[in-house]
Amino acid sequence: GATLSSRLAGRLPPRGTVLVGASIAWSGAAVMLALVTLLPPSLPGVLGPMFFVGIGLGITRPSATAAALIEFPHMAGLASGLLGFLQIFVASGLNIAYGRAFEPSSQALAIGVTVSMSAVLVSC
Repeated sequence: GATLSSRLAGRLPPRGTVLVGASIAWSGAAVMLALVTLLPPSLPGVLGPMFFVGIGLGITRPSATAAALIEFPHMAGLASGLLGFLQIFVASGLNIAYGRAFEPSSQALAIGVTVSMSAVLVSC
């Protein structure tokens, strides 16, 4: 994903690169949700679409991070560290809450990933 992001960087503005990556990630999540809903759960039905979620997020992350840090050039190291901390902190909290709210299953995973990727796409 990051390799594709670097190739897109010269062709698209950062927001465009983020939108492309978010669209790929959302598409993978939607396909996974459809597969686990319509077919019996299977490893390829989860891992195949998750590959595209990972690729999409890999495309999105470098441009999104650069855009977040550009406002603070005088303290880029501090801003980068805070951004990383907040990403892990929020993701951990959401994982704990989601894990307590739903029984572990491939359908619960697909719903959670699809809702998360929808939020990413809407925020673009």
